[in-house]
Amino acid sequence: RDWSSDVCSSDLQTATVSTFNSVTLGNGSAAAPSLSFSGDATTGLYLAASGQLGFAASGANAATLSSSGLLVPVGISAGAF
Repeated sequence: RDWSSDVCSSDLQTATVSTFNSVTLGNGSAAAPSLSFSGDATTGLYLAASGQLGFAASGANAATLSSSGLLVPVGISAGAF
């Protein structure tokens, strides 16, 4: 599909794209993840502990990923998402 007809030049913003090796974020928390969304500031990713990536949903820890595996807190099931 040709999307060019669906986009007006007024919808585009000028951006500079650079190559980088890493992105560094603050640690964040479940209540305020360091990587979140403009429409939902309490859902995203944060540093749960050293070597542990936390997944937040609605300001609560939904899961934690580490070298040991994925830990989902008691009371949260895959069907809840």
